[in-house]
Amino acid sequence: MDIRLCGWTAFQYMRVPPVVRELEAWLVREPAASELIATTGDGSWRKGIEPCRQIAASLDHLATAERERLRGRGVRSHLLTGAATDDLTRSVSFSLPKDGGAKRVTHITSPAATLLTMAGDLGSARLALATSEAMGSFAVFSPNPLTQSILDALVRKGVHPSAISACSTAVPQRIRNLARYGSWKQAYAPDGTATNLWRRPPLLTKDNLDEFVCRATGMRGIRTLAQAADLAHAGTASPLEAQAAVLLSAPQRKGGEGLVAPRCNHPVRLDYHASVLAGQRICYCDLFYSQPSLDAIQQGGADRNTPLQRKRSKRAVDVECHSTIWHAHPEKSVSDIKRVNGLEAMGVRTLLLTHDVLANSYKMHEFTQEIWDEMGLRRKRHSEELMRRRDRLRQEVLVRWENFGVFC
Repeated sequence: MDIRLCGWTAFQYMRVPPVVRELEAWLVREPAASELIATTGDGSWRKGIEPCRQIAASLDHLATAERERLRGRGVRSHLLTGAATDDLTRSVSFSLPKDGGAKRVTHITSPAATLLTMAGDLGSARLALATSEAMGSFAVFSPNPLTQSILDALVRKGVHPSAISACSTAVPQRIRNLARYGSWKQAYAPDGTATNLWRRPPLLTKDNLDEFVCRATGMRGIRTLAQAADLAHAGTASPLEAQAAVLLSAPQRKGGEGLVAPRCNHPVRLDYHASVLAGQRICYCDLFYSQPSLDAIQQGGADRNTPLQRKRSKRAVDVECHSTIWHAHPEKSVSDIKRVNGLEAMGVRTLLLTHDVLANSYKMHEFTQEIWDEMGLRRKRHSEELMRRRDRLRQEVLVRWENFGVFC
């Protein structure tokens, strides 16, 4: 019987960058690499390599009939009926430590089917986080220390331990090219520290997800997935952006702020005066709430140099999601100031949103009020029941991103 991985197991597999899969598989099967690692005097480098270790922990298995259920310790079978699963899976190969690095070929669910098999354990709000990541341009993954050190040696210049430098030199050119020029790029903090954030192309589009929801009508969990699709946003580039977008645009009856859906990482073309202030011609806004006048300027339907077109009482709003890791560096702070000045010249109000504001009910209320005021909209008063719903939604959304679905 074929093994079909789904749920949280499949989601974790999709988070593993291709270069990490290739590199860890090479480290296990290459005797020369093993000898180089063993000769180092640092005990941390002698720690065993765990290729795609997320899959080795526990398995979520997809069954299409009761007889296909797998029973055993560390195995959970998800029964999915109502449609054929032939087009819901794809073949992949991975290695397990207990097999000595030998490759196994199995099947893994598609991104949309993976979200569907997670729906039975996650509520719509938390499933919306997973959906936003799948439709976004980011992934969260932390390589083990040895793999991270080799990746640093491959993509960044600097002094590295002798064993690591030698090992990185022996890495096949195919893997070296994947690390340097592949579509997955690890984000480094301004101080040069590697983070667990990776840039990558979206795994799923909104149209693909909507089509899947329509095609899977009647299947278990499809209603929860449809609700999550309404809450999720395509184009987010970080966990903080995804969390903020859900909290700001979710309907008030579900605990959100009730704002219209923002445009995530929306490009704003600056006119000459604004570009001089910003030092760039295009600014990408994390969460962008537009106004018709600015849309006309962007599409060439109005004179960009006309002050009345760029200065109005009802303004567009750019919500910038700031973290201390990225924006605390002095050079980054100066760049942020120039960027704010350029957007202000275009009639765009920039509001800086941090995790501290998201986590505080009163700060979030006042922050959202600023958005309503800038856009010239009237906000409904929140009753005590709506306030309780808002607190519950915040508890569901503001979670540790690496393992928000670990219980599924």
